[in-house]
Amino acid sequence: MIPSSTPSLMAVFGSPAPLNDHAWYAMQTAIAMRQRLEKFNEARMAEGKMAIGIGMGIHTDEVVSGNIGSSKRMELTSIGDGVNLASRLEGTSKQYGTDIVISENTYKPYARRLIVRELDLITVKGKSEPVRIYELLGIQPGRSTLAREVPEEKQKAIDHYHKGREYYLQPAREKLSSDEMISLLEQLPEEVSESEEKEFEERKKEILRDLIEQLSLAQLEQILGSNAIKRLSLEELKQMPSEEAPESLADREIKLTPREVKKLLTAKLLQFCAKEEDHRCLSDEAKEMSQALIWKLIGLAKQQFTDKAKKAFENAQGEFQAVLDIDPKNKACKS
Repeated sequence: MIPSSTPSLMAVFGSPAPLNDHAWYAMQTAIAMRQRLEKFNEARMAEGKMAIGIGMGIHTDEVVSGNIGSSKRMELTSIGDGVNLASRLEGTSKQYGTDIVISENTYKPYARRLIVRELDLITVKGKSEPVRIYELLGIQPGRSTLAREVPEEKQKAIDHYHKGREYYLQPAREKLSSDEMISLLEQLPEEVSESEEKEFEERKKEILRDLIEQLSLAQLEQILGSNAIKRLSLEELKQMPSEEAPESLADREIKLTPREVKKLLTAKLLQFCAKEEDHRCLSDEAKEMSQALIWKLIGLAKQQFTDKAKKAFENAQGEFQAVLDIDPKNKACKS
């Protein structure tokens, strides 16, 4: 656990002595600190002084812990990715306007004991997998002497926030439904017009470069195969710094076979669906289409998805505004 103030400090639960339920004790400690600070601030404000605010980040992980250093300087400490993530969580407490942020590793084993609000997915420097984070609002009644009832207005704000977040995440989770994709296929002509075919051919290189840039090396290998990756030197390209890759890609002559072009276009099309059965259906349909026709279908799917996402975001905005009406200082709901 890393509380934030000036100066900051780190508290390690479970080291150097083993401690069962160390994450549970860390969270209870954080709640106790919050409650003590509330009383302390009441006294300060009664004297006309400003309230003090703190932020804490709690993460559960395996770290290197013990006496670390040299013969000239030795100290008992803990180091590792887990410590770095806890520090990152502490920093996000300011961003989201809350005082206790916990990671999914800390939350999951004790989910039934806690009252939380899911905040976001964050990416830690040097890691590719995002981490889900939560605001620790309190402890469920009967689970600890520190448990408190959530005030009615605050519970309303929590409910509105959860609804808003569901709407916000809906496009990424659900994407286009089977019925929506079938409707798009029904709208699709058997062939594109000459002008559409010409426009696609003129833009083909740009389209393919954009697709290659957007996809990871692992995704490209899954789509095109390892032989194509070697032939096109895509591994070398993906290892370049992100700011250099687009320029290098623009200078290259990417020679793809017609089959490989279709595979890339189909992969782009599948991004608009979430279900595996829809992927199989669209893959089969794409086999019978020209490259330009697949691109036309991608355009139709993109427009449909954009309209759906826009509606979901409008609904999310309405729920987040309801939170701000109750709690104007809630940073997590501000755009």
